[in-house]
Amino acid sequence: MSYGMMSTAARSVVSAIAIALLIVAGITLYVHNAGSNLTSQASSSTTSSPTSSFSSTYTTSSGTISVSSSSQTSGFPSVLSLATLSVRLTDPPVVPQGTRSLNLTYASLKILLKIENGSSAMIKNLIVNSSGTVNLLSIQNVSETVAVAKIPNGSLIYTIDFLIKSVSININGTVYPVQPALSGNTLTVVFYPPATVKGDSVALIEISPVVVKTNTGYQMIPSAVAIVRHENIEHEEVGSRHKLNQTEENELNQSKPQLVANLESISVSGNTTSFTVLVNNTGSVPAIISAVSLHGNFDTLCAHKAEGHSNETEKECEHPDTVYFRVLNVTSSSGCGTASLKIVGEDENGSNGTKLEPGQCIRLVFSGVISMGESGNVILPSLAPGSELEVHVIASNGGELVVTCTLPLSSQSCVAGNGESD
Repeated sequence: MSYGMMSTAARSVVSAIAIALLIVAGITLYVHNAGSNLTSQASSSTTSSPTSSFSSTYTTSSGTISVSSSSQTSGFPSVLSLATLSVRLTDPPVVPQGTRSLNLTYASLKILLKIENGSSAMIKNLIVNSSGTVNLLSIQNVSETVAVAKIPNGSLIYTIDFLIKSVSININGTVYPVQPALSGNTLTVVFYPPATVKGDSVALIEISPVVVKTNTGYQMIPSAVAIVRHENIEHEEVGSRHKLNQTEENELNQSKPQLVANLESISVSGNTTSFTVLVNNTGSVPAIISAVSLHGNFDTLCAHKAEGHSNETEKECEHPDTVYFRVLNVTSSSGCGTASLKIVGEDENGSNGTKLEPGQCIRLVFSGVISMGESGNVILPSLAPGSELEVHVIASNGGELVVTCTLPLSSQSCVAGNGESD
């Protein structure tokens, strides 16, 4: 999707939102180091059958458990009190012009918890049997309840996984399938830091997908940020909607990493474009840098014309004015690390994305031919003095950033902005 195709309001959202965690075509939404260790602990734990149950049933990696005020699971000699947890979604999406709906269908949710009771503690992956379809385009400035569950009071939430069944987009009345840019079909939302449930609570999740049209179809690059708020949610029902208040918006923003980016260099030689983007994490929350886009005026080298066809039409020479790149493996160094970039939609192998801890920096490097569309047209960024290029850094946990750079490049060329290109 090109920034020129966005509404001003939608593009304004980009600089403030995230896309948590995911990277294009095989990108994993990474769990915090503690969460990764906890996952392995959960897999190795054993759970005995409870003596009684309530209406919600959870399936863990070691079997099915149910918990009530009178039941005792393995490792818990005392009675567990229960709290109600409502999982709500809100979403400021970035979508192509003409989008009427963006439907995400999920099959279940999995919550990674640390459950404490006195001196005992257990790590559990609890599956919540809740499914449905949410039109992500309809939950801007509101939240929609997608699951309601009972969990042990005092539990610590590390992650919530959504098992994605399908995603589709309606553009000008035509429905297209959308491939989530995930490793497998799981969208993982990470809580930084892990959140404690004290009494009835709401897990508020802001997912901020960017929908991109590639040579292989539409892809959705997600990012997510989540908080837990303590709230009286008596009679909460799946499908109910709630107006976002200023406090919720502030807490979501405070949970996002703070990124600073700069276009260090860009050049064109023949058909080859090369550029380097430096990204710093100046906040207190880690982020997975998953993708980068370059937006501006591009010149086209039409494939058919290059082959000697004189009847090349304007339609066949059309090209996007935004190109998306996914982040590949990072190379460690004594200073900033380095990661290579690859155009979204090309053959994708190997690891994806790079985790940027607070205080760290990374150089994202691309050098190659930008070939778009079935015709294989080559596009080259215009580097004339005074030209503007927008760099959009897409990261997990809501840590996104758009910077506008004026050529020729200097230390003062790039400023954070909202992507106001026509």
